[in-house]
Amino acid sequence: MTLFEFISSIISSLAWPAIVLIIVFILKNPLSKILISLTKFRYKDLEMEFERLQSSADALPETIESKTIPESERIIYASLEEQIADISPRSPEGAILIAWSIIEAAISSAIMRLAISPELPSYRSVIHNIECLE
Repeated sequence: MTLFEFISSIISSLAWPAIVLIIVFILKNPLSKILISLTKFRYKDLEMEFERLQSSADALPETIESKTIPESERIIYASLEEQIADISPRSPEGAILIAWSIIEAAISSAIMRLAISPELPSYRSVIHNIECLE
């Protein structure tokens, strides 16, 4: 196979996908309007109904808005330690994450105070920051 035959075979195999992409790009706005108004699609044994999806998608923002906590029921903690004590019986993993965030903040604060590293501690990993403190 020569170089010209190879290039010709590549062009012939890529021609129809390129044409389809060009047509879709040109007809993007009319196709989007058609697809938005489409409620039912049937081809041989395949049948899809989009009306149910639209109605459930319309109901979704109402569900999210109703799940917001009213301000009277929100808990305000005086310190992170108080938050850890409150969360630990319900979610020990959450309490560990909060405690670890306190440790990370203390390490970053120590590096900033001692001016050990020329870079900000937030750009480095916690392991690197611990090694700098050692």
